[in-house]
Amino acid sequence: MAALRFLALLSTGFVLLMLAFLLHVSHGRVEREGSREITGPEVPMAVGEVASWDLDFGGQRIDEAWPGVQRQPRLWLRGGGAGAVLEISASYRDRAGEPVLDALQAGTQRVTLGEAPVEVGALWLSYDHPLRVSIRCVEPGAGGAATPVLRGDPGEDFRTARTISRTVWMVFCAIGAASFALLLATTRGLFAVADDPSRR
Repeated sequence: MAALRFLALLSTGFVLLMLAFLLHVSHGRVEREGSREITGPEVPMAVGEVASWDLDFGGQRIDEAWPGVQRQPRLWLRGGGAGAVLEISASYRDRAGEPVLDALQAGTQRVTLGEAPVEVGALWLSYDHPLRVSIRCVEPGAGGAATPVLRGDPGEDFRTARTISRTVWMVFCAIGAASFALLLATTRGLFAVADDPSRR
């Protein structure tokens, strides 16, 4: 009986701790998706030079597909040196490469770069057409090449799921720790019933 109880408690504690570990790994993966950035090619800082960045938000590659836990993508530019002026346009294309829809919500933008990353604006999100971002240098800056970056904020559903995941993980960790504590207590005889002399 004692051996069976020992095996049951050992199995329970092991399963609970493994479940807590798997929840933690899954939660970490989702956390990374919530903060993942998609980085484009460098933009040469020569007047009139145009850099094109083609993406497929519905693609299979992780560096192209847009993470589902993030909301609408927003386009940023970093680097390039303070004072550089860039003109940015974006459009979704059909299979023939012809534009079918402007992607930047505010239309074509002209931005001046600084020391910190500069936000260009929000993009309409479409999984049906490939996206092409075109960046043209109007005035060069004092630094090197600029780099376009896409990132978005985690949605409300993601934040709620993250809170639930953390709570469940903590609960299972507590249950697993309690199971092992009970296991140690039973193996050391802390719960053993003392013999009653009157029964002898």
